[in-house]
Amino acid sequence: MVNSVEQRNYILRIINPKLDFPEIHLQKGSSLGIFTRDYKKTLKNLFKILTNPDKFSEKVTVNDLIANNSSWIGRSFSHLVIPELWDKNILEILKEKPDRRHLIVISASDDDIKSEEYSEISNLCSLYKKDGAVLIITDSKNLIEATSDEVLDEKGNKISYKTGQFFEDMNGKEIEDVNKIESNLKNIKFKKMKILRDDTTGELNIEDLFK
Repeated sequence: MVNSVEQRNYILRIINPKLDFPEIHLQKGSSLGIFTRDYKKTLKNLFKILTNPDKFSEKVTVNDLIANNSSWIGRSFSHLVIPELWDKNILEILKEKPDRRHLIVISASDDDIKSEEYSEISNLCSLYKKDGAVLIITDSKNLIEATSDEVLDEKGNKISYKTGQFFEDMNGKEIEDVNKIESNLKNIKFKKMKILRDDTTGELNIEDLFK
């Protein structure tokens, strides 16, 4: 059963989840990264919440529709970018997104992604956000930094970061002078944020996740 609600341009809201998963309010045009050591468990909890929202949350809405134990919601609105599920790489799955799928869920590890693919993944996520939103669940710092506007852990704690445009070579060394980037952009990783390694905001930093 699906009930309509007031339109507020939310692609996905999960309110008061009862599993280890953050409360999220994902609006159109945004991308949220969930940075977690056990990303497969976090992804599994997401599926449990989406398929049985009455049991595992206070409320779930997808495209501003209230989901009440309706598996139709996920099939109709979401595009799952999970290499293990499709036996394809992330870029292939991203490029196959149907036009009317507005919630893009990406879940993968660094091992699933080639270094030279991050920039194109970042560009595709930015493109798809124009009509939808992107949710990333991963243990990959590189994937989070290439795709996310905001980053949380699986309990909903904010992880400190700075935003901007960052370029790295294939060894992960940051290129501070953009004019020094060679013409072959396939050898450059573009990132939208940098996760901070010291606590300057009162929020969690990357080391807190792996204590």
